[in-house]
Amino acid sequence: MARYICRNSETPGQVSWDQDIDCAMLVYINQNIAGLGRSSKLLSNTPLMLGVGKSEFLSDKEAKRLLKTTPVSNRPKKKQKKSNSSQDKIAKKRELKRLIEDYQIVYGKPPAKYLTTSIDALKEKMPHGTTLFQVAGCPSDYVGKWTGDWESCYVVATNAVDKVYNIVVAEDHDHCRNIPFKFVRNMP
Repeated sequence: MARYICRNSETPGQVSWDQDIDCAMLVYINQNIAGLGRSSKLLSNTPLMLGVGKSEFLSDKEAKRLLKTTPVSNRPKKKQKKSNSSQDKIAKKRELKRLIEDYQIVYGKPPAKYLTTSIDALKEKMPHGTTLFQVAGCPSDYVGKWTGDWESCYVVATNAVDKVYNIVVAEDHDHCRNIPFKFVRNMP
């Protein structure tokens, strides 16, 4: 078997070009080098096998033992897709049912039919879930710090650019838009 001793910072791609061999084959033959890829920079004096055959480095017995095992790689493993098991389906149904109930609490009515099948769409309609906030009971053009009454509400949308919220008042389910940040606070 032919072998090649690398110079500093050579890559398998460069070696395969110089030696006129297939780079993928070179990487495969040398898969015992953890993390080896087409563009991996190799240290000087790294031995590379250039072809299949008898190894000058291993005895026949050692070579056969290595061939029976899978090479170890430090490459990150691909994420496997979640299986659509019955447990996943049950968990999704429970979450969807909970979100529909939350929607009825926040808006005071059942969700539209198209929302009843999408967890993401329901979450988008209620980014803070059923977390209660308080809204100042003042006109939106009020200037200064509000010291009057505060009503319980749900925040259903946030516009950070304009610094306003869209809210639903908890008591009567009125939908109010463009309420300035300064008039909405967490429950004390």
